[in-house]
Amino acid sequence: MLFVLLYFGTFKLAWRKLADLVVANATRRHGISSWKFWWQFVEYRIILLAPYVPFLIFRKSVPTTITKLIFWWVVLMIGMGALRFVGSERLTRVLWWVYGYMYDGLLNFYPYRNLISNVVDLMEIKDGDALLEVGCGTGNVMLAALGRARISAVGVDSSRSMVRQANRKLCGNAEVIYSDALLYMKSLPDKSFDRISMVNFLYAAQDRTLIWNECLRLLKSKGRIVVTTSTEGGSRPIIQEHLRNASWVQLVSLRLIGVVIIDFFISELAKAGPFEFPTQEVLLSEVAECGGSYSKVSRVYGGAENGVNIIFSVIAEDEIRS
Repeated sequence: MLFVLLYFGTFKLAWRKLADLVVANATRRHGISSWKFWWQFVEYRIILLAPYVPFLIFRKSVPTTITKLIFWWVVLMIGMGALRFVGSERLTRVLWWVYGYMYDGLLNFYPYRNLISNVVDLMEIKDGDALLEVGCGTGNVMLAALGRARISAVGVDSSRSMVRQANRKLCGNAEVIYSDALLYMKSLPDKSFDRISMVNFLYAAQDRTLIWNECLRLLKSKGRIVVTTSTEGGSRPIIQEHLRNASWVQLVSLRLIGVVIIDFFISELAKAGPFEFPTQEVLLSEVAECGGSYSKVSRVYGGAENGVNIIFSVIAEDEIRS
């Protein structure tokens, strides 16, 4: 109760202090080289940490699991605050590295399992197909596709920890490449794959037009690209979908909580530039401009009405004419 009172009591003050910091640095009124900035920064951190003091004072009365969660959350807050000053590119690399070890916590999460199932259903994969998963993460789409048909599968991801987890799970049944996705695709010959999937990859792509062009170039005749990506931030619709279809007990997982925390930071970074959640209209117009034809557009990952993701399939425009 004391935590709740302190949290809500300091919430508005913390946001006001954060706004002062952002404006001061952005307008160069006093940036990170100024003692005034650091004084404000220390004040801001103290305000943020104040609600957690009761857990330190009464730690003997608090369950060990909760104590550990609070401890690592505070460590993460301090770490993310420090990383703010090393640049967005390095911060992004750190996020993906940590994400690789947390990501499979999503396998306990109904909306994510449903999302993967929808992607594989939409691919309509069959024996003999060659699959490329762009931004393969820990390999969950490839693993699900391999369970549906006898295929050859290749995944590419720029996160070393993601690639490590994917290789461990796939046990040599698919090839997993540690590389920038665009650079890897450019090294491949035309018409290499029957199916290409991209799951929550496009919001992190630096140039979506180049990605679409490469995907369409690599697509075989009668091939298909299946895409799902976030068009907005937020976790409420996703959690609500889980609670409609599965037990709340599955939400009590350290790795899943870690995923939620990292997703929060991704949403915040999307406001600052490193990531972008493009709207449905923007995504579909980009497909058309690159010579693709989209179909079966719907919303997922939070339900058909409130889902935070869009899912759709793409074929080459010349396939329609032929």
